[in-house]
Amino acid sequence: MTRRILLGCLALVLALTLFACSTPTPATVKETVIVPQTVVVQQTVVVQPTAAPQAAPSSIPTVDIKTIEAAWKLSSHSNDYGEGRGPNTLCARCHSPRNWDPKAVVGPPPNCVACKFPFDAAVRKPPANTNVFIEQKDWKNIGCDVCHQASASGVVDPKPVLWNQAAGKYDAVATTTDLCEKCHTDSLGGSKHKVTIGGPAHTGEIGLAKRPNECTDCHDPHSQQASCTKCHTNLSKTVGHDTVHARIVCDACHDASGLQLGPNADKTLWVAFRLATSPAGGPPTLTQVTSHILQRAVTCTRCHYDNNPNELRSLVTPTATRPPATSTAPAAAATPAVTPTR
Repeated sequence: MTRRILLGCLALVLALTLFACSTPTPATVKETVIVPQTVVVQQTVVVQPTAAPQAAPSSIPTVDIKTIEAAWKLSSHSNDYGEGRGPNTLCARCHSPRNWDPKAVVGPPPNCVACKFPFDAAVRKPPANTNVFIEQKDWKNIGCDVCHQASASGVVDPKPVLWNQAAGKYDAVATTTDLCEKCHTDSLGGSKHKVTIGGPAHTGEIGLAKRPNECTDCHDPHSQQASCTKCHTNLSKTVGHDTVHARIVCDACHDASGLQLGPNADKTLWVAFRLATSPAGGPPTLTQVTSHILQRAVTCTRCHYDNNPNELRSLVTPTATRPPATSTAPAAAATPAVTPTR
């Protein structure tokens, strides 16, 4: 019995020894290994060019100087010289602001101002220290630099101003009419140049065009020319606007201020005249003017009256085909001796 127990223990020890000394079979393990790689892919990249920076828009409007100069040459401002129109250092205040002498004064009659009328044999020269005659070669017309500020390099600012010879600087003006009326006004010397806009032709009623208020509403600021057809575009369908009356200026028929009417000096146009006396004295003369006091209605008998000096058909005396237009006719007037204005 004891022998069996010993043999059993010995067998157990031997088994444990053999198990401890035996080599284990390695296990197979599957793993996923991530290996970093650099992949080169060829590509075509289109790069848009960078736009050049745009300049900020200028607040000064673009001006076509050549067009303006061409228009200015059509105006009296470009050639304002005349021996009988006050080419002296006093009248130059308006006629040639760059020639004006603020110290000039009026002389005693008959040589109040230096000038030469057609009937004068020589230039009227006032006493010293009054005003001086300006020769044409020294005359400075009303150029760009009178109504606009110009830089030393010749750049002209479109904003209107007025050169003040007395102050040696430019004066600000509120409107274009304010600028025009610095000269086109009734002067202290007695000349009458102020223009008044009036009459019932431009009332501003509903449905009608805006009533002109500024000079430049009708006049080109550089050529000074005005055209009624700028606004009144369909006159061919209106009675009286035909070939028979084609040489009659608009304000001659539509004047509402009682001006005299008749042909101009060279008999090419039918115009309006004002009877006026010169500040220098002398008898009153008829001066060609443009009426700014207008009406829509037209009184034909202002020209077509009995025995009119221009031999126009009378619309006053009844005929077989036309009844009298009015019971009275204006007094006959001879063709006026015209003193043209500019």
